[in-house]
Amino acid sequence: MEIKRTNYLERLKKYIDIPLVKVITGIRKCGKSTLLKQFKQYLHNDLNIKDKYLIYFEFDDESQKLPNESIQLTELIKSKITDQQKYYIFLDEIQMVNNFQKTITALQKLNNVDIYITGSNAYMFSSKISTLLTGKIIEIHVLPFSFKEYSVLYNNVDVNKRFNQYLIYGGMPGLLMFKENYSSIKQYLKMIFNDILVKDILNRHTIDGTNEFVNIAKYLYNTIGNIISIRNIVNYLKSNNLSRISEPTASNYVAWLTEALLLYKVNFAKIKGKQLLSNLSKYYVPDVGLRNALIDDYVISDIGNTLENIVYLELLRRDYNVVVGHDIHKKEVDFIATKNDYVLYIQVTQHLIESNRKHEINNLLSINDNHDKMILSLDLPTGKTKEGIILKNIIDWLLE
Repeated sequence: MEIKRTNYLERLKKYIDIPLVKVITGIRKCGKSTLLKQFKQYLHNDLNIKDKYLIYFEFDDESQKLPNESIQLTELIKSKITDQQKYYIFLDEIQMVNNFQKTITALQKLNNVDIYITGSNAYMFSSKISTLLTGKIIEIHVLPFSFKEYSVLYNNVDVNKRFNQYLIYGGMPGLLMFKENYSSIKQYLKMIFNDILVKDILNRHTIDGTNEFVNIAKYLYNTIGNIISIRNIVNYLKSNNLSRISEPTASNYVAWLTEALLLYKVNFAKIKGKQLLSNLSKYYVPDVGLRNALIDDYVISDIGNTLENIVYLELLRRDYNVVVGHDIHKKEVDFIATKNDYVLYIQVTQHLIESNRKHEINNLLSINDNHDKMILSLDLPTGKTKEGIILKNIIDWLLE
């Protein structure tokens, strides 16, 4: 069963024929290629665009024997543009072509093309293309299945059981192949991690640091939602006799894991004002199933932090900019989510019970402004506290 990525499809539809390069980014195997094919199908079936005008190349499909140099690729694409009708060009995993930016630049000079590209490396796209094509791209960042999408597949399963499965196995679309064969799921997720590690980090930086990368990733995957510094990482590796790398080297390795989208770094910001605190950060993973497979955590010993990770990803799906809130009294708010002029403060907790209720509520009440404040928990009915703080069940919120 194929899931329509409706949220992303609707975004793509808004930009049809607008002279911007549509850049679809996301971790490998998260569904970018499927999304691109679904959008191509929409153009063909719903807008009646003939196949001739839909040029699709999939660069990680070796059977297509496509050129891996920009000059040859540009010539190949131009040879298929034979009249003045609008052509829709889809270039999937374009980062595998050397100097691919030159092809994009050359195509942009044509008046009758609409360009859609995908890539799995944050550096290749957010940095290089943005620099070369300033103001001429729109990025759509794709994540693995949300819980709402996942629920479409298993709508005959009790919602709580469904959510427990999602907590453990995440939402990578390829899991559909394995149904509930858990050992195969784990093996598949580890294969994705290793594939990204080799193709997007080791090969690109021409280094042989597999063990260091895996150990750093395991440490950060184990500590999602915690305040982490590079010194923490170096000390952990040293104290466990895993490695003796320097802080600058560790910093580079973390940056490359982030560029490959195996990690998301979230900065702290002062609750009053927008100043980012560069010395403080947290890390989250693109998919909790990928995290659990790597660290062999199929009991989920830290459900609170796993829930926090899921909420963070859902906020990204809903187009929020997200930081962690921090005030002068060192009170922390899990997330400050902003979209345009709207601001939402969020606390995430597994259970809102007597022992932590005062802490969670007081941290929000310490913020003296009129923006919405919300607590998400597994055991909350929808409602409000007497102070006006919104209370929501995490599952209900994810299914909104």
